[in-house]
Amino acid sequence: MVQRLIARVLIQNKGRVLAIEHHGKKRSLGLPGGHVEEGETPYDAAVRELHEETGLFAVNLQPAAVVDEPKRLTYVFKGQAQGVLRNSPEGRVRWATWEQLVRGKHGRHYFELATALAGNLF
Repeated sequence: MVQRLIARVLIQNKGRVLAIEHHGKKRSLGLPGGHVEEGETPYDAAVRELHEETGLFAVNLQPAAVVDEPKRLTYVFKGQAQGVLRNSPEGRVRWATWEQLVRGKHGRHYFELATALAGNLF
């Protein structure tokens, strides 16, 4: 089985994380991010996805974790962002707790991310 490469961005504020509440079929809550495109590095994908999904520009992104799951290899980058938050065709941007992510549709995935990030969350 071929693993999908995923890049996600962790932006925190007052104990919450920046999240996308996806529209349509996905109907899920998750960190900004998505697939790493051909010829793109995980870092470049994280920067691109953050801007596409939230309108924000990444500042001081640093590698925070790599999570190896059967169907995907997820690179998580932690940092700050600047700009004006906006919703996108992907969904509504909002602040969420890790508990909300873990209890959501992709809870197991976010549990694995939270475990890998345990030393980097706050």
